[in-house]
Amino acid sequence: MSCGTAQCISINHNFASSPTLPQLYTALEQAQFRVEDSIADVKEMIQKRLGTQGIEWEKEWCEEVQGLLERDAGWGWRGFWEMVRDNMRVSASGRRGMTADETVSACGGGGKTE
Repeated sequence: MSCGTAQCISINHNFASSPTLPQLYTALEQAQFRVEDSIADVKEMIQKRLGTQGIEWEKEWCEEVQGLLERDAGWGWRGFWEMVRDNMRVSASGRRGMTADETVSACGGGGKTE
């Protein structure tokens, strides 16, 4: 256990573990569905303005949905897949990532909690 006299904040760098990825995926997917439903009128406006031929309207729609998803859920698909990619790179390189017990404190120290 870390002991100290100064107040500090401990930041856990493990946002997710591999067994929770399916649940994270499903939660983000459900959040996206809610966002899409809540701004369906925006989709119609984009389609009226750009037409439904080609992919321009779809690009703009995706940008709108992802922007709102990031604000609503705190992250979007880009962040999710970057997290997966970055962790795969760490695993493939043989470097060990931080465990759930390791933290970095805002008061200047880092260490292992027990």
